[in-house]
Amino acid sequence: MEELRPLPATGPNVRPSVPVAPPAPPPPDLTPGEGGVEEAIAPADDLETYTIAVVDDVPQNIDLVRRALRRKEIHGKSLRLLTATTGREAIACIHEQPVDLAILDVMLPDLNGFEVYQALQQQTREGDMAVIFMTALDDLPSKLRGLESGAVDYIVKPFHPKELLARVQIQLRLLDLQRQLQRRNEQLQGEIRDRLETERILARQNNYLLVLQEIIDEVRSTLEVDDILATATAKLGAALRADYCAIYTFRTWGMLHLPRIAQYAKTPELLAQGVSLPPIEHPFMTRLLREDRVLRADPDHWWTGDGESPWGDLLAARSSYRQQPNGAIVVARTAPDDPWQSFEQELLVAVASQVGVALAQARLLAAEREQRELLAERNEELERTEAQLRVANQELERRASIDGLTQLANRRQFDSCFARDWARAKRQGKPIALLMCDVDYFKLYNDCYGHQMGDDCLVAVAQVLGSSLQRGTDLAARYGGEEFVVLLPDTDRAGAIALAERMRAGVVARQLPHADSPIADWVTLSVGIAWTVPGGTEQPESLLARADAALYQAKRKGRNTYCVAPELGPGDSDS
Repeated sequence: MEELRPLPATGPNVRPSVPVAPPAPPPPDLTPGEGGVEEAIAPADDLETYTIAVVDDVPQNIDLVRRALRRKEIHGKSLRLLTATTGREAIACIHEQPVDLAILDVMLPDLNGFEVYQALQQQTREGDMAVIFMTALDDLPSKLRGLESGAVDYIVKPFHPKELLARVQIQLRLLDLQRQLQRRNEQLQGEIRDRLETERILARQNNYLLVLQEIIDEVRSTLEVDDILATATAKLGAALRADYCAIYTFRTWGMLHLPRIAQYAKTPELLAQGVSLPPIEHPFMTRLLREDRVLRADPDHWWTGDGESPWGDLLAARSSYRQQPNGAIVVARTAPDDPWQSFEQELLVAVASQVGVALAQARLLAAEREQRELLAERNEELERTEAQLRVANQELERRASIDGLTQLANRRQFDSCFARDWARAKRQGKPIALLMCDVDYFKLYNDCYGHQMGDDCLVAVAQVLGSSLQRGTDLAARYGGEEFVVLLPDTDRAGAIALAERMRAGVVARQLPHADSPIADWVTLSVGIAWTVPGGTEQPESLLARADAALYQAKRKGRNTYCVAPELGPGDSDS
């Protein structure tokens, strides 16, 4: 046996080995080499060698396995042993050197054996490697987990060397049989593929008429006329051994020539030359469009290209729908001594009739597509108009709910949100608070600076109030004149006071000059605070009145401050 990794040294983190049968002295045919690598007993190539990986964090256990597998050969093959003491080392080792059998300890210092096996399953194909779990865990759940994960065997420590050898021999034999079966299956699959290919070739040769029937079926089964015509020309030309095949159609009555809409040719040169039918008034075209049969012709009679016509023989059949001609099919060969057979002419007529149906469908589809496009344009125009109306309505709604000067919510929007949030707070038993704010000595400000500056002052104060809000559910609104109201759902006394002080201080920080103010050189703000948990017969108007009363108290205290309205007692109401 050949060991490709040195045995790790013991240390404080290494578990003691599980006792087994007393080890026998090393057999004479196992000679340690340099670096802990053992030489193979019977050198052989990989096809004649079993590679076994032993993964255990206890070196003594690895040595016991090595002694158990000390025989030179198993099933006529030599043995090569790989060892690892950690799960990650085992994964890296087996990734570099595939093995036939892995003997995994379940309890490893980094990954357990089940995790190692799961990782190995992702980097090996099924049947490439067998796994035997070897551990001191002898409980039934551990055994079932190991076997259900795909392991072929589960050995409990301590083990007997002969038992381990017997189990390894059995699994290697089963692995060989599985690989033989796999190779045989691959061989049989190859034979099946060869037979199917032969049958496919025979079917292609023996179903000449079925190929043409497919053309008819495709014409009937799809509405994509371009695909129908391209397929029909290619399949018909190939099936009839034609060098050229083309389909022509009427686009408008009274045309001088029938335009070509689909063609097939064996070579690019023939495709470039094509067949140009004579004008509509030509006797050949008169017969072609009137007679419901195949016409044979010599295209030299109307050939207009340079030199002689490349076509030796030509067949043409009209396509029609409800006895009205709508086009023609032409097939041509370059060899003059290759006459058309009668059944070929019959098949050409059959395909021409189906092409006539396809061309009629194409016209109906074109008309329907035009109607759909027109309808789609009208729908798009209608959608654009509706979108414009929605934008206009949204703008109207916004303007109806926004104060035009301050861009805060207006009184109407506040009343709506107050009623909604009051009902929600009452239903959920949560607090709700109101802040009534008033710009101190605003009339004196207007008298001193004028109404335009007064409007600018209100806008600045509104910006402070709006920017102080930190939740999307809070609402700042202009209540009237220089008064503002702030609606605070789910807010108690402390939260309302904190926000009121932040707003008051924010207005002072803006330092808007107010020369006529008796209390400061700047514009200041007074705030009245009221909060409650709605219940009983209490109405939202009472909270608004209490906040307004608190605002009055703040003004009486000297302004540039806030006051909190007294809380209602258990027996108080808004009456």
